[in-house]
Amino acid sequence: MFDNIQNYQVWENKFSDTGFLRSKALSGLIPSIGNKLIKVICGQRRCGKSFLMRQLINLIFEKKIAEPSSILYLNMEYKAFAFIKNGDDLFNLTQQFRKKTDKQKSYLFIDEVQKINRWEEAVNSLAQDFTQEWEIIISGSNASLLSGELSSLLSGRYLSYTLFPFSYTEYCGITGSEPSQQSFIDYMYNGGMPECFKLSDENLKKHYISDLKDSIVLRDIVQRHQIREIRILDKLIDLLIDSVGSYFSVNNISKTFKASGIKTNAVTIGNYIEFLKDVFFIHEAPRYDIEGRKILTGERKYYINDLSFKYNSSFSGRHSPGKFLENTVFLHLLREGYGIHVGSVKGKEIDFVAKKNDSLHYIQTTYILNSDEVIAREFGNLEKISDNHKKIVVSLDPVSFGNIKGIEHVQAWNWVK
Repeated sequence: MFDNIQNYQVWENKFSDTGFLRSKALSGLIPSIGNKLIKVICGQRRCGKSFLMRQLINLIFEKKIAEPSSILYLNMEYKAFAFIKNGDDLFNLTQQFRKKTDKQKSYLFIDEVQKINRWEEAVNSLAQDFTQEWEIIISGSNASLLSGELSSLLSGRYLSYTLFPFSYTEYCGITGSEPSQQSFIDYMYNGGMPECFKLSDENLKKHYISDLKDSIVLRDIVQRHQIREIRILDKLIDLLIDSVGSYFSVNNISKTFKASGIKTNAVTIGNYIEFLKDVFFIHEAPRYDIEGRKILTGERKYYINDLSFKYNSSFSGRHSPGKFLENTVFLHLLREGYGIHVGSVKGKEIDFVAKKNDSLHYIQTTYILNSDEVIAREFGNLEKISDNHKKIVVSLDPVSFGNIKGIEHVQAWNWVK
């Protein structure tokens, strides 16, 4: 058994193929190593979770946190691990590994753990077993990995980390670009899906992103939830991609579809949106009444996890740079750990109300401040907010306007890092 998987381990050598180093992600994960809390890495399919996990194993190896022979790595995307079909198989393998190694503590890494039926039973048992010391790190491609039974089993005994496609800083690093207006525009349109950086031909990139979208829809949504109305799901995805940053309500989408001859209902649309959120294809931003300090029901905005899906979509129009910027700023705030709402104050819209711990930011995004009217709108909306929390306008202007009435203007490429 171990002979078949030995080539995938670091018992003798470090992993050689680890991709572009995700330094920021690693710096967030390494401090969590050294206890019995289960570490959970979640993120969209093909955003780099496998590479990050191998980088983490190498780093643990390099820092002498663990001996190589104490690390067991399982990647459920590979056929070599197909014999692990359920939680019992997983548990039995770990017990055989304990007999093989003479280390007091063992490290278990499982990539795409959701492919193992009832994996949570084995993971919970290992994490709580006082007769064996295990440190467990798992990854998965859906946000509901920690929902339901597992959440109850592991209540208070896990740490979660969400991995996104490459940030702008990582984009500059992998492409060798300097931070600038042009490189930021290139980043907005190309997105940050790691595999795209190995493809030089634009048509190949387009086909790859299209195939990736189909894979997410078919494997992570249709098969998992046994969806029959695939056409409705496809239409919904096209609508969300084409209308990034626009207000939607489930009822309005349902009515729009019905008006075009597509039979559906609000419950179905609501379920499909939840499925898309669960696989990290889209993110939701509810409306927030800034003066009343309450979340508003009904309409909300949706943003794509990576803008390559919009730029390479045959359905979507590409001439909306302001929406590309808005989506990019939204993703930056998510990466930084902010909770995000779209704001409303005195009948005016504030693009983002971003809160993290005691930090609260009000943010407007606009492509270019190219007229007095645009300047008055973007700065004027923020001026209507009466509190003293930080207010920012983000744009792609070649020069910065500095601070106007306490509102800071920043150039996107100097701010989104």
